[in-house]
Amino acid sequence: MDHWILTLVIFAPLLGVLALGCVPRTGERHAHRVAFLSSLVTLGLTVIAVSRFHAVTATGERGDATFVLLQDLPWLEYRTTADITYRVGVDGISIWLVALTAFLMPLAIWSSSSSIRTRVREYYVLLLLLQVGLLGVFCAMDLLLFYVFFEFTLIPLFFLIGIWGGAERRRAAAKFFLYTLAGSVLTFAGIVYLAYYSYTTQGYITLNIEELTQMGQDGFLPL
Repeated sequence: MDHWILTLVIFAPLLGVLALGCVPRTGERHAHRVAFLSSLVTLGLTVIAVSRFHAVTATGERGDATFVLLQDLPWLEYRTTADITYRVGVDGISIWLVALTAFLMPLAIWSSSSSIRTRVREYYVLLLLLQVGLLGVFCAMDLLLFYVFFEFTLIPLFFLIGIWGGAERRRAAAKFFLYTLAGSVLTFAGIVYLAYYSYTTQGYITLNIEELTQMGQDGFLPL
């Protein structure tokens, strides 16, 4: 189960999204309960992941590895020229960021029951989708996967701000979009540069965060 636990944690909120699709628009109470139950399921899976992380680190099963609970699924068939994969794992910092995200989401959903009165189902759908993106960001070990998850979080955030924000929510949503778009372009340019430089120095494209970190420590990546 170690190889799949993080994937289950990341995508568990999608079960709540699917369940919310079956809730009628008039069923505000049901939408809240479904979203809250989904967040509790994610929290339970996260507790399992944290306990397994501590078991692995306590028994020394991980050896010299920095990241544990690894899962590596190739996206491209020919990995001799490109190492771009669905790669997730956690270390001693990211595991607690995952746990914090899973812990805060039930609290956010619970507190929303008294304040969200319009488009209730859509609100919880966006909140659960945001959780998927956040969990993916903290578990991603491939730069392209990290970028996909990070950009994905911006979509529900944009609508959450624009629909359920304060008096100037539309202006805030517009500024949020422009600032994040500028940052996203620079981030993507950096990823492309690292992919190109890894190809020129190593002979193949890699976006493996561990490999790129080691290349930087060995002086193969320019400052």
